[in-house]
Amino acid sequence: VQLSATQVVGAGQVFDGGNRRYNLSGGGQGEGQPPVFDVQEGGTVRNVIIGPLAADGIHCRGNCTLNNVWWEDIGEDAATALGPAGTVMNITCGAAYNGSDKTFQFNGRGELRISNFYVARSGKLVRSCGDCTGNGGPRRISVNNVITRDVPTIVGINSNFGDVATIRNLTLNNSGT
Repeated sequence: VQLSATQVVGAGQVFDGGNRRYNLSGGGQGEGQPPVFDVQEGGTVRNVIIGPLAADGIHCRGNCTLNNVWWEDIGEDAATALGPAGTVMNITCGAAYNGSDKTFQFNGRGELRISNFYVARSGKLVRSCGDCTGNGGPRRISVNNVITRDVPTIVGINSNFGDVATIRNLTLNNSGT
């Protein structure tokens, strides 16, 4: 499915992609690309394959769930958590490949949970915001039952803003510590 613009998933809506491949544009490391999916508060994206024209992946604006989402080529980021304090972004049962930088970016507040996931050939599994200008912290990251292959950095947090990461059941294949 070649999208001509970002697919918005409205508040509380469930977008079931039927295991079809979705492309938008780009797919490189350029900042400012649009997301393929923009998920509003309480929205869910499931059964989606994001192809090589991944732009800036998926943006989560609040509480959201990504279930059975596969990224063939991560692009700028596979997904970005943008929700305010008290929100949770759940990523479960999926995989991501070929990210020259990070897989998941956590620019919001609240919590990011990644479970039952596989990532290969990416610079990082997840990273908290770079300098956190204007949004401080803390952020909580939970990684459970994840397999990595050729991923030098698993989680990067900003402890000076109170960020915390909990990692359980992690399998490292030629990956970082």
